[in-house]
Amino acid sequence: MTSETAVSELKSKTERCFQSVKNAAKNVFKKIQKENELNSLNEKALMSPIPITSTSVYIDSKDVKRIAQKQIEATKQEEERIKKDLSVLETIISEMEKIHVATIADEENERAKKVKEHSEIERIIKEKIERTEEKLQNLNRKYLSLNENSKKAQKLQKSMEKYQNSIYELIKSLKETDEKHEKDIADFMRHIEKRKRTDNKTLQKYLKKKRTVELYLQERILVRKALEQKLAKDIASGLIYVSDEEATSATDFKNLQAFERRELRKASVFQIMQMSAVKELKSEAEITDYDGFVITNEKLGETFFGSVYKARQTLYGKEGSEFAVKIVDIARIDPLYANHLVNTGFKILRFVNKSPFKSLVEVHDIVEIANEQKVYIIEELFTKDLQTIIQTEGLFNEISVRPVVAALAEAINYLHVHGIAHQNINPRNVYRSINSTIKLSCLEFATICWDAAADQPILKQCSATRKETRFKAPEVCQGVIYNAMKADVYSFGELICYMLLMKCPFEIEEKDFEQRFSEVVISDAGRDFIHKCLEVEPNKRIHMHNAVSHEWLIS
Repeated sequence: MTSETAVSELKSKTERCFQSVKNAAKNVFKKIQKENELNSLNEKALMSPIPITSTSVYIDSKDVKRIAQKQIEATKQEEERIKKDLSVLETIISEMEKIHVATIADEENERAKKVKEHSEIERIIKEKIERTEEKLQNLNRKYLSLNENSKKAQKLQKSMEKYQNSIYELIKSLKETDEKHEKDIADFMRHIEKRKRTDNKTLQKYLKKKRTVELYLQERILVRKALEQKLAKDIASGLIYVSDEEATSATDFKNLQAFERRELRKASVFQIMQMSAVKELKSEAEITDYDGFVITNEKLGETFFGSVYKARQTLYGKEGSEFAVKIVDIARIDPLYANHLVNTGFKILRFVNKSPFKSLVEVHDIVEIANEQKVYIIEELFTKDLQTIIQTEGLFNEISVRPVVAALAEAINYLHVHGIAHQNINPRNVYRSINSTIKLSCLEFATICWDAAADQPILKQCSATRKETRFKAPEVCQGVIYNAMKADVYSFGELICYMLLMKCPFEIEEKDFEQRFSEVVISDAGRDFIHKCLEVEPNKRIHMHNAVSHEWLIS
């Protein structure tokens, strides 16, 4: 068998083997992708609030439980199916890697074989040259001992010329053999490099697809856990009454009973702590590849943990939509803050991303560039913060402030109902969106404030007395143990005063404050609401779930 035939057969065998495994991986991925497209529709339907219109009817909680359990079981089956398909895909990718490694070994053996064959041919030719040269030397010695004009000398001369020609032809053959060998090896190595590039590209492609399938599986697990938590809430709620009017499944957080708030807090805290905080990518370019976001060079601002840039969406149908991207440099910020962000802050952002609320900032994604230790928080783009609105448009009055207060109260209540305290309510963290909606932002430094196991608030304490007292509750500034939800209420009360007076209560003498406050807030209900928020004693301070139903906001 010639070397060309051996190379051709090796190449053909490698390509057939690798192609068959590649096709198997491709078929598995297509199957998973198709199933996920269908399941995503189910997920959206299950997770979205569903308006229900019907005649008045009582629904047995057993029926609710049975339906929810059926949904959970179906989701578990989806999980198992994806796990099996993922296992098959992993086996196939592993086989592709083995074939790749084995092919490299075969190619190295083939190269060594070629070198050995050439060495043998080269040895044989060199030996022939040596033997011919030896014969030529012997003839030359005899020739020198004879009379050059003798017939014998002339005959020897002809023989010597014949040997010289033979040596010339052997040397020529050796050179041609070397040149052909070098060309064969160069062609062979080019084939190997091309094959390696193609195989590596294919492997990377399917490793990326495997990662996509793993994300599918993570989403299924989150959906199933959300359904399980909803079932726990439904079981606790007993009989469910659906009126003649339209009702929504889970959008009204104003009228929850105490036990409903407890169950929802426990379920939400459990869900948050189980969530994967960030989506890991290799480079900033992959943010565009995966989600279609292109980060521009237009800087929107600076925070103490990094910079904020404008981004644009490039996906079909969303082209030109603008967003804000906060870039958090984990390696450069205080380890205490970094630890909070990784363990809690990013998870809360992910929860808001999965369970958005009308008066909270829309979080579109949280992405970590692993090798850079940077996290990209992609949020909706705002026009102005509350501080800028007050400075450019003037102070609020009682009528204009009330819808803003109502929107923020609902946002804070939504967080508290889900076991989250904001901890940083101030004018710089309240924004007006492009469609003029007031929203509470900067959730990355919010905290979990409910102990799901003990079913009670998690009490906090600042390490030292705070120098900065604006928009902070007295107990926070004093460095004593405090309830973070009650502290949020006080900060909220200070924010309302700031919107009306551009001053916090402690910045004005008490008599002057009361006089100016009474001039701005005319109604008894308004004064009662703000005074209850600003109650110095935390235990006497109004709860947020009572604040959202206060007569000042609903009248």
